[in-house]
Amino acid sequence: SAHGGLETLRVAHEDAERYEQAIVDELKKPAKTHREKVVQNHRIRRLVELIRGACERVSVLYEDREGALQADMEAIHDENPSKVMNMFTARIAELREQHRKFPLGSLQDANADIAHLSTQDLVSFSGEERMGRNVDLNALFQEYINLPVISHQHQKQPLDYHTYLSTFANFAEIPVRAKTRDYYRYLQSLYEYLLDFHSRALPLEDLTASLKSSEESFEQQ
Repeated sequence: SAHGGLETLRVAHEDAERYEQAIVDELKKPAKTHREKVVQNHRIRRLVELIRGACERVSVLYEDREGALQADMEAIHDENPSKVMNMFTARIAELREQHRKFPLGSLQDANADIAHLSTQDLVSFSGEERMGRNVDLNALFQEYINLPVISHQHQKQPLDYHTYLSTFANFAEIPVRAKTRDYYRYLQSLYEYLLDFHSRALPLEDLTASLKSSEESFEQQ
């Protein structure tokens, strides 16, 4: 059929190449503002994800679990000239019919994916986050100062938000008695927010290796 092993493989390779070219096109258009740069980086990250998906499809196709690719290769290398020509003629007819119904085929799908990225709202920030320039820890600050031990500790000298911003990462200074279940829930919320903020502000930076290294270092201490 028109969706034989070789044709499906060609389409998957073509998709990956279209997405790669789209990244090249993006990089040829320097962003003029901070906002444009952040949004452009998100488009590039989505394109990288699309490339990864296309490459995964290619990998599966090369595994040829259903034998479609092998069948096409055997047909091409068949020693019977008449059989090869009949197969070739039939395939051309099927491809022409396929392209008659869908003139741009997968290329149209890839272009639609790329065009969608230019209109899609890829990332959002709160006003205080200023498109990824600042963190917005107001909600976490409220959660922190409402922890019983922390609240008691700052009765005489209330902790303000700006002081919190400069000290919230000083975890070693938190008294042991304050490290309750509620405190660890707060830490989990803080961790999740910072990861999410990083992925929105710096979409092309992958923290996986850095986090793994930090975890290994922690385990060794």
